Amino acid sequence: LAGGILAAIYAAGQFHGRGPAIDWAWPPPFYHDATSDAHRETAKRIIIESTVLLKNSAATLPLASGTKIALVGKACHSEKDPAYGQGSIFSAGGSGYVATNRAITPFDGLKALVGEGSVTWSEQVSEARGADVIVICATAHDEEGKDRTSLEMPGAKDMIHAARAADSKQKVVMIAIVPGAVETDWIDEVDAALVMFMPGEQT
Repeated sequence: LAGGILAAIYAAGQFHGRGPAIDWAWPPPFYHDATSDAHRETAKRIIIESTVLLKNSAATLPLASGTKIALVGKACHSEKDPAYGQGSIFSAGGSGYVATNRAITPFDGLKALVGEGSVTWSEQVSEARGADVIVICATAHDEEGKDRTSLEMPGAKDMIHAARAADSKQKVVMIAIVPGAVETDWIDEVDAALVMFMPGEQT
């Protein structure tokens, strides 16, 4: 790796002063915010088109107009997790990670789509009362430089079991936000399931 980098520097003439002048001004150009509405729209379209529908029993999705929706789980309304060394809930950690202050969480997106009165959010299933559908957001995380120790999504099965125990008639939808392969031994216990692979700020 180092050899390839040094060879490129040598070929560009930087070792002999023949390369382009380097502007060492601070902050460097790549610190400037170069995003745009067009960029965000492209990001949104990519994640919509790449989301995988794993299950949809009895046409649970799309949800009918007027459905009362309860989002459950930290990942439904949070971008950061202090347990992660690098990255965020919606993006793996490593040299390719780009921090953002424009993340659209599932809760943010649903509020904008159906109105604040039709959707609620809580971290615990016990707080999601009176809804027609419980949408559980569960995650797995990955970071550059180390291997994942498990293919599970921590807490996913516990949230599903709690939802079923609270009201067996409620529809349960799983949104899995993952960096790659995950176990899906919970699939028979939900009515619908979506998988999003590191969806980024436009989740």
